Amino acid sequence: MELADLYTSKLGRKSARLREKDTHDPVIHVSKKLMIAPFGPSLAFEKTNGDTRRLTLPIRCDDLSTLAFFETLDVWALLYLEENSERLLGRKMTAEQVRASYKPCLRVKDNGKYEPLLHAKITLGGDDPTRFWDENKQQRDPPELTASAWQRSPAQYRFSVPQLWIMAGQCGFLVNITDCKIFPDDDRAIKDRECPL
Repeated sequence: MELADLYTSKLGRKSARLREKDTHDPVIHVSKKLMIAPFGPSLAFEKTNGDTRRLTLPIRCDDLSTLAFFETLDVWALLYLEENSERLLGRKMTAEQVRASYKPCLRVKDNGKYEPLLHAKITLGGDDPTRFWDENKQQRDPPELTASAWQRSPAQYRFSVPQLWIMAGQCGFLVNITDCKIFPDDDRAIKDRECPL
């Protein structure tokens, strides 16, 4: 993998395109097993542009192939950014400085008590929305934008990692969900629930 040179948009947003080194193809990963988004999409950080809504979807990353992919990406990013900090981040930085500014794809909570959360984006509406599929590979509507709807909707995901964003002394990868195949009412979605009575 490699990061292209820094690009600054008309609005002043800085990013660098991520691509496969030899082919220049986009970086794509497809999960091997079903994963749950236990909290549903975060409406607090919703970005709206016309009829396009972009929402953060924290996904419990208990699929070993997906966990390995994003752990590898995070480790690679720290080394790559240290070596290319002047070109991408505007100044020569030490490993510690890069680590302090980099926001990893995987977020660990409660000292590893739970599987890491992968913070990805879904896009609703617009020219390039996230596509939702049922277990028979037929297009369907997304689940309701509630935590309970997503808890009952374990899914297989196709992720695209198009760029590194750089803002206010921090940086991290944009992780888009391009496709989401949902298997509703899977027993796995409720395995941890117990009757409170």
